[in-house]
Amino acid sequence: MTIEISVIIPCFNEAATIATCVKEAKKVCKIIAETYEIIVVDNNSTDNSGMLAQRTGALVIKETTQGYGAAYKAGFVQARGKYIFMADGDGTYDFNYIQSFYALACHKRYDFIIGNRFNKKLNKYAMKPLHQYIGNPLLSATLRFLFKSKVKDAHCGMRLIKKKVIDAMHLTSTGMEFASEMIIKAAKQKIKTGQINISYHPRKTSSKLHSFKDGWRHLRFMLVFSPTKLFFLPGIFISILGALVMLALVNGPIQIGKTLIGVHLLLLGSLFFITGIQLLLSGYFLRVLAVNYFQERDTLIKQLQKKITFEKGVLIGSVGFGFGLISGLIILLRWLITNHGKLDVYIGIIAFTFFIAGMQIILNSFYYISIQALTESKRN
Repeated sequence: MTIEISVIIPCFNEAATIATCVKEAKKVCKIIAETYEIIVVDNNSTDNSGMLAQRTGALVIKETTQGYGAAYKAGFVQARGKYIFMADGDGTYDFNYIQSFYALACHKRYDFIIGNRFNKKLNKYAMKPLHQYIGNPLLSATLRFLFKSKVKDAHCGMRLIKKKVIDAMHLTSTGMEFASEMIIKAAKQKIKTGQINISYHPRKTSSKLHSFKDGWRHLRFMLVFSPTKLFFLPGIFISILGALVMLALVNGPIQIGKTLIGVHLLLLGSLFFITGIQLLLSGYFLRVLAVNYFQERDTLIKQLQKKITFEKGVLIGSVGFGFGLISGLIILLRWLITNHGKLDVYIGIIAFTFFIAGMQIILNSFYYISIQALTESKRN
């Protein structure tokens, strides 16, 4: 039988509110759809939340892997509806909004709709000041900047999405960062996204959210998915700038007007070059991780993976390492032969730079092996 809408409610010790949430969802669904289902995902509750939800008419499934994302992924597998409505079962969300979400999806043909709690309907006691004025706005702004998303409230738990769209996203996160992953992939896949201002109420039970730990998980996840702006572009700029400085000073200090530019700028150029190389390597490995582990789509990275192997990385790194080492030894021998005469500091700094850069590439090649092993373990 075709189901029009599936309502999924993750549940972890929500005995005080889960029955009310299920009743509200059923009441609205009866009005807007001929066929519907209410799915409650019991995520290792130690109270009688699951039993209360089942008595109220919900289909209760159990998910033993603890986490916000794990619960929702279990619900998605079970859901049969054309549309999936998502909301927490802690009493903070009003399930009467199902009708507004569904109407917007049908009339405006949105594939994904997310609520916005930051409006006049927000109860002033519903959210901690740290979350309301710093955490949520800052993380949402970061997500908008990095991924060109227009979502105002990236961590709102009330959402509606088409089943076929959620299946195509290949969501992998099991924790709170699942909320960010959904929006990031919607932005990258150019999914038509709408927003609705909603109310948000104080919790009747204690919060399961860990402010700094979960906030860091969201930020960390965004870093993995945005290496171009955070790593590649700065890495290219900084490494080229460092290389140009070293090239200009390879024969010693230069005079620009009345200013003599020498070893101090060369040291800065060396630092820039080494930092730029590390940014490029980190950006590439993060992108490989996103493609292989989080199933992100990137044809270029997949092609590069076939050409950039561990052995090639070690070879390239060894060339730089060897050049720097041999050059440094030659400089040292000359200094000893001339009875501690003039030490070629400028060539020495450049040789040292290649030595460090080569070592960076060699060590990062071993990290690359670790990413491949992680990917293989996930596939198996």
